[in-house]
Amino acid sequence: ELAVVVAQDQTVSSKSGKKSSCESEASTGTSGPDIINMMTVSGPQQVLLEVKLAEVSRNAARELEAGIGLGKLGRDFSGGLSATGAVTDSFTSKGLSAVLAGGVTGTIVDSPPDIPGLANAPGSLFLNLSDAANVFVNIDNFTMMLRFLEQERLGRILAEPRLVTQNGQEASFLAGGEYPYQVIEDNDVSIEFKEFGVGLKFTPIIGSDGLITLRVAPSVSDVTDLVETSVGVQPILSTRKLESTVHLRDGQTLALAGLLQDTLTEAVQKVPLLGDIPVLGALFRSTSYQQSKTDLLVAVTPHIIQPVTEGQLSFPGEFIKAPNRFEFYLEGRLEGRRNAEDPSQLSQHQFTKAAGLDGGGLEGDFGHMEQSN
Repeated sequence: ELAVVVAQDQTVSSKSGKKSSCESEASTGTSGPDIINMMTVSGPQQVLLEVKLAEVSRNAARELEAGIGLGKLGRDFSGGLSATGAVTDSFTSKGLSAVLAGGVTGTIVDSPPDIPGLANAPGSLFLNLSDAANVFVNIDNFTMMLRFLEQERLGRILAEPRLVTQNGQEASFLAGGEYPYQVIEDNDVSIEFKEFGVGLKFTPIIGSDGLITLRVAPSVSDVTDLVETSVGVQPILSTRKLESTVHLRDGQTLALAGLLQDTLTEAVQKVPLLGDIPVLGALFRSTSYQQSKTDLLVAVTPHIIQPVTEGQLSFPGEFIKAPNRFEFYLEGRLEGRRNAEDPSQLSQHQFTKAAGLDGGGLEGDFGHMEQSN
């Protein structure tokens, strides 16, 4: 039976709620034996948290671009038609190597050097499938380009940190970086840093029955854009985070998911009126479609750990012995034989007194003792 004593009032309460003999004696004023606090006081408890962070991103993109040019091969020209002032400058084996934006004056395209006879041909067709379906049509003074692209990307970021913290203390993990930003205070400008990336914070509380109350807060953030402010250019963060409090036993695993981000972007550039013509309007417009999905899964497993004695530890390479000439040249050994009687081959930790306590705590008569009147 666990008894808790309050010295000022001579009150004794028991775990079972029944009136103890010490409480009866204190209430009647009779003297009794010395009251001893029989509580068990454990040593500092620590929690090891095994964390697995998996971020999966999937990107899909589709593009359709069209371009039309007029002029003569190898000669200067002036004039043309363009929605945003995009005129081809030269052809390469991979398509367009340069684009003149904002005007229609320049030099007409040259023939690809790797296709003999194309420069003098009155009409030609060039198809490139290196990174996309690029179709180039050259008919005398008329040049047309079509580009078809369909792309899918899959990426994964996996981190498996192991964090150790004391009972009731917070521990944190961050896989990312920091970016600087300006802060104005009392007309003084200072530089501060803000973290971004994949982060995790947790606080364990160990109960008397071994049940672990775990407060966990994962977060994902990244810089998505920049904005101009009165103090300069500041980044814009896209953040996903959650906080949860759960109860787990030693070795049980909690999985947290749902940090899903889905981004869809569509863009259309076209020549007015001509780009709206059914079917043929595709020759006068460029369209792009991009979709990005990112999902984050967090799995955490807490373990209650105890300190170990130094004699139970060994380090990598601690017992390696260099081979002698006979072992190296004749036997081909990269490591010499170890002699158990050689003191230099023994771990230095085996000669030190153990610093840890089995069980990680103290039991028995611990605390204060009061003399009854």
